[in-house]
Formats: sequence, C-alpha cells, structure tokens
Amino acid sequence: MVFATKIDLAAELEISRATVQNFFAGKAIGRENFHKICHTLKLPWHEIADLNDDPELAPEDFERAINDDCDSAFYSHDINLDRFLLPPVQPNLIQELRQQIRVNIQQQCGSLRVLDMSQPRQLDHLYTEVKVLEKISSRRRLSVSDLLRECVKIDDRPYLKNTALERSPGLSAVEQHSKLIILGKPGAGKTTFLKHLAMQCITGTFLSDRVPIFISLKDVAEDAYPVSLLTHITQQFAATTQLVSEALTQGKALILLDGLDEVKEHDRPLVLQAIRQFSAQFHANHFVITCRIAAQDYVFEQFTEVEIADFDDSQIANFAQKWFTNDATLPIEFLHTLFANPPIHELATSPILLTLLCLIFEDSRTFPVHRSTLYQEALQLLMKTWDASRHLDRASAGKMLSLHHKEELLSRIALLRFEQGDYFFRQQELEQSIWDYRRTVAQTAIASDDLDLDSEAILKSFEADQGLLVEQARGIYSFSHYTFQEYFAARAIAHPALGSALEMPLQKLVNQIIDPRWHPVFLITIDLLPDPDCLLQLMKQKIDHLAQDANLSPFLTWLTQKTAAMSTPNNAAAMRAFYLELELGHLLDPVQGSCLLSHSLDADGSIAAVLKTNGDLALDVRLARLLTLAIAPHFEREPGSFTLSRSQSLVQALTTAFESAQSLDPDLAADLHILQSQWSDLAQMSDEEIRFQADWKTARSTWVAQLRLVLDRHRNLGHVWSFNLHEKRLLKQYYCANQLLLECLGKSGSATQRLMQKSLLSLPIVELNTPVTVARSMTLPDGSVPLVPSIKSDTK
Repeated sequence: MVFATKIDLAAELEISRATVQNFFAGKAIGRENFHKICHTLKLPWHEIADLNDDPELAPEDFERAINDDCDSAFYSHDINLDRFLLPPVQPNLIQELRQQIRVNIQQQCGSLRVLDMSQPRQLDHLYTEVKVLEKISSRRRLSVSDLLRECVKIDDRPYLKNTALERSPGLSAVEQHSKLIILGKPGAGKTTFLKHLAMQCITGTFLSDRVPIFISLKDVAEDAYPVSLLTHITQQFAATTQLVSEALTQGKALILLDGLDEVKEHDRPLVLQAIRQFSAQFHANHFVITCRIAAQDYVFEQFTEVEIADFDDSQIANFAQKWFTNDATLPIEFLHTLFANPPIHELATSPILLTLLCLIFEDSRTFPVHRSTLYQEALQLLMKTWDASRHLDRASAGKMLSLHHKEELLSRIALLRFEQGDYFFRQQELEQSIWDYRRTVAQTAIASDDLDLDSEAILKSFEADQGLLVEQARGIYSFSHYTFQEYFAARAIAHPALGSALEMPLQKLVNQIIDPRWHPVFLITIDLLPDPDCLLQLMKQKIDHLAQDANLSPFLTWLTQKTAAMSTPNNAAAMRAFYLELELGHLLDPVQGSCLLSHSLDADGSIAAVLKTNGDLALDVRLARLLTLAIAPHFEREPGSFTLSRSQSLVQALTTAFESAQSLDPDLAADLHILQSQWSDLAQMSDEEIRFQADWKTARSTWVAQLRLVLDRHRNLGHVWSFNLHEKRLLKQYYCANQLLLECLGKSGSATQRLMQKSLLSLPIVELNTPVTVARSMTLPDGSVPLVPSIKSDTK
C-alpha cells in the first residue's frame, strides 16, 4: 500500500500524527505502534531499530523487546529509513535533469529587474553575499537600555542596524539545515537570495547532488483548487515530469518556496497545509522557504528559522562595485558621498533602498540637495511601489487606513517620541497612539474592543507590509531607520493643514536649536515648508538671544569687526559663520579641529567663489589651518617617538602660507620665514638632545605663542580667548546654531537668503566701538621677549 503523506498513514493505522512523526524522526514510540508501522510499510523492524548493533542492549532486553505485551516505549536507535523507503538513485539522473531544466531555471532566476531599471541585469553580475542571523532579532528578550547599548553612534545619531548580532553566510545556513525558513524585512533580498541558490545549484556550484525547483507560492495559490505543490511542479516541468518525479522520490531536489507572505490571507491555510504535506511526503529533499519576518504567525516543526541581516559596509561596497560597471570612478564617488552622509548611509543597509540610491546617483552623480525628496521617494517605494510592482495586493489590517492616514499617523508617533527623546518604543505605547489617532482624527466609529484588536493588527502591518516600524526585541519597536523618524517628525511640524497655526510648532522647534539631535529635523522642515521665511526669522531671533545670554560681547565684537572688514552685504552671514569656525573651531571641537570651508558654512557657495578671487580671505584660511596643525595633540613630541615626517603637514602649511603672504603682506612673510627656520630646528633635534634638554614641550609652546602673535599682529586672528567652561558651552551652542542657520539658508530660496544675510550683518548686542580685550601672554613660556612686539587689540 502506498501513502502520499504521513497524515494518510496515521489515518489508515488509526494512530496519532505525532506518533508517525516521531517514528520518522527516530524518536521513541510504543512497541505496538512501531511494529504496526513497520508491518504496514513492509519494513524489517529489527534492522530499522538497529537493535542487534546496540552495545548497551543486553540479550535479555532484546528478547523482552520482542515479546513484551505492554505498550512501553520502544527504543529506536539511529533510524535510517531512506535505505528502505527510497529506490536506488539512477547514476545519470541529476546530470540529465539539470540539462533539461537549465533553460527553465535560467528564465526564472537568472536575471533581475526592479524599480526603475531600464533593462534586466544578470543576477550573478549583481548578487552580493547574504548574511543571516541564527537568532531572530525580534524574539530577543532585551530592555530598551540593552538596545541603546547595541546602537552604533555616528555623529551623535543612533545607527539602528542588526549587524551587532552574530552573522553567518547564508549559503552555510542552507547547507547546514535541510529544512530552512528565511525571514526578512521588506526589500531585504529574500527572493534574490533564493534565485541565487537556484542558479548556483543548477550549475553544480552548490549542493551539486541536487536539482533546484523554484516555486512562487503566490502562483501556487492562484493556480487552481485544491492547492497542490506536486501538481504545480508537474505543470511547471511538464516536459520532464518523470525525471522530476524520480528526483523528488529519491530526495535529490532543492525545493525553493518563495514569498509565503505574498499569499493572500484567505489562501494561506491551504498553502500552509500543502507545504506540510509535501515536505512530509518528500521529506528527504532540501527545503528553503522565504517570508517577511512580521508576517509569520505559524510554525513548521521540522524547519529551522534564520533572519537576513542588514547590509554592512563591506556588502554595500561590494554591491556598489558590481552596480557601477560602466565607469571605474563611479563606485568610489558613490561610496565617498554615501559614507560622508550618515542619514543616507543608514538607508543603504537595506538592499532595496541601496538599489534606489544607486539608481539616483547613476543619473546625477550626487544625492538630492533636499533630503526630503529622497526620503519621500524611499517611503513611496516601501509604502506603495514595491508591492505594486510585483502585483501584490495585501489584504492586511493596514488597509483600514489610507496611505494619507498612515503617513499622518507615523508623523504623530515620530514627533511625540522624538520630543521625549525615545529611539525605542514599547508595543503598548504604539498601540495606544494608533487607538487615539483612529478614535479622534480618523473618527472611526468602532467599538473600543475592536479598536484594541485593530491597533495591534495595524502595528503589525506597518512592520510586515512596509517595514517602517520594526520589532527590535520582544514588545519593543523602533523606526526601521532613524532618519525616517526624523523625516516624519519634520512632516508633523510642517503639516500644511496647520495653516495659520503653523507658528506654534515652529516656535517649539526653534526652542530646540541648541540640541544637535534636532538639527536634521530643522533641515528637513525647511525642505517641506512652502515658505521657510517664518522659521528662518525665528531661528535668527533665537540666535540673537543666545548671544545676549552668553554675555560674550568682546568676542562677538571682534567677530563683527572681522566680518565687516572681509564681507559684502550678500555674503555677510556666511562670512561671519566662516570666521567663527576659523577662530574657534579648534577650541570648541578639539578632536576634529577646524573643519575649514565645510559645506555647512558655505551653504550658497559664496565663500568658495570669493576664495578664488580674494587673496586675503584665502590667506586667512591657510593661516588658520597652520595654527590648527600647530596646536594639534599629535605634535606633543616624546623622546624616541618623533621624526621629521610627522611634521610634514605642518611644514607644508607653513610653506603655503609663506608663499601666499609674499605678494600680499611682505612683513607677514618675513615673520613666517623666521618661524619656518625655528620649526626646522625644533623638528630636527635628535632624541639624544631631547633627553638632556628635556624641554621639548616648552620649546614647542614658545613657538606656538610666537605664531599666535604673528597672526594677531598681521591678520587679527589666532587670539587666546579665555573662556570658562560655561562660556565655552554657550559659545559652542552659538557656533552650532550659526552653522545650522547657514545650512538652512542654503536650502531656502535666493530671495530669502539675501534678506536674511542682510539682517544678520550685525548683532544688536554688539557695540562696534567697543575695544576688544584679548587675553594673551605678554611674555613667552620661557620668559623671553616675544618674536614680534605686541600691539593693543583696539587698534584693529
């Protein structure tokens, strides 16, 4: 008698499915049932149990096992049913079948075309190795504090990615587990990985003793009723039905079942049952199933589950190298631009969003100046386009809300959590936010009990359908990318429906101007506002108040004087922020030093344009760089650790400044020439001399003090400002707020730029006739007379 499934066998023998399952798994079952199964299947029970070869089974126990009438547990040892149930393998079956189905597999799996690709691309030319997590991230029992410790911090921003977990190659997981479920977020590359497995297998590169069978479970469900994998495979390989049947029977197939989450909800129970029956009937074959991680609410007992990991930087670089094949410089440009922009870099950990970034960069060799444009395109892809492009219509709880309502709800959640400083949110808090929104805003007339149930279902749909909210641990969620939380928070502030009430949320935003965490929200809000003038004016007023609160009139007076001497009305704001950074960059950020000409200070390109024609400004830049290098910590020489090459950058800066000064200011050039000679003498001191002299640091400090005096005398730069810790903190806030304002100006319209730059030309708290009192040493550290005579700052 032939039985199609284990379920049929259990029904025929009137025993439980679990007993039959345990029999095939080599687990202990009752003696009577063991004999009954063996007899029905015409199997030699003593060979299957390997009782004669068991060294721990005494002869009397063997006899008792045969004659015992009680239904005690029967010891089944190392059962290998394949040698009894499977027919012998035909020698050329695999090779012959591969040859006949190669074209079919190539058509199904050999190419890839997604998003705006103009034509398909060969999969093996684009595929990047997939890494998997053995432990499903959402099933970890971690606290919020645990998750915060896991975050990578880049520019004080949390970098939410699961690369902190142990990762292993996806191919190794498939090789290790004959029954595997691969879970992943939307766009994580599940289908691409399955296609790669099929192509590797058909060429004999991977699992060379098997033949691949790739099946879309969505197609299976839509084919016919009743749902049958065997029927679908038979129809798919109609020309080779006999060979495929033999491969399945002999356990020589790699069954690749793609997109369980794509099966419509009403078809899913039938598909699940079909998979269970098929994997039981042809249990000796190799099975791999893919499914979105949050769409899985069932268990396949014999299957191991893994999760596709986010891309790390090496995978991103590998993908970019394969994508940009027509221009050798493009991959380098792309990666440089990407890694220099942490919010966009964060998106690239998702394969589908990385593909979008490559398509955008391929067209323009840059990313959009207005980041909101990029975020809107990415969100459109996740919330609508990605499923629509594959003709998927998910009948999930997410359909209770329109696309507009989903965006509005996510905006409210993002802003509320951002205001509270939360990167991670508890499930019950999110469900409450959904409940409140549907009750008050969407005005849903549903009973409270139903609203509770719907809130959980909607939350799950945000994770399963769009992947925008992700369960990072049991009951704890976050936005899939932190930059999406920033975008949705900005969207809530700049909501067009606010109309005349817009000033209130803008004022609340401006109150956060000294918090760097909010700066990306400012920049996105500027993008989203149809008229940013109101926000820019509020920012200007807040910065003026910061200056008043700081009580730093002497420094601000110097800044106004220096700016007035070097700027025009059209670039005054950029110039003041520029000199603020030149003078205090190294003081306020001793690790990075002065960035010098960072794009945030040159938002409209005016500084760069002036530098090309204004030698004075260019000279100030070179002198500021020279001072920054001179006071850098790596010039703190210790005996035995210093060589001339370590000061090469400073020597080069000295030379460049000297060459610039020769035509502009011969007196300055003469002083720089003296400094060049002195530095050369210091740098070439031998280690032996240093051991006996033991005053390298003093000599270096003397040289730096002389450099400052030269800069002060000739260019009104390089002052030693004596700020206490409180003043430094206030100055840094003022400094960062100015940087932010300039960057916001660069994103606004040109008319607004000119208006704001003129209004920023002077500070109301600064009296231009107030002399600047600069705190400086009038004698050098060794007590000697300064290289140049000091002059009073009020002559500047």
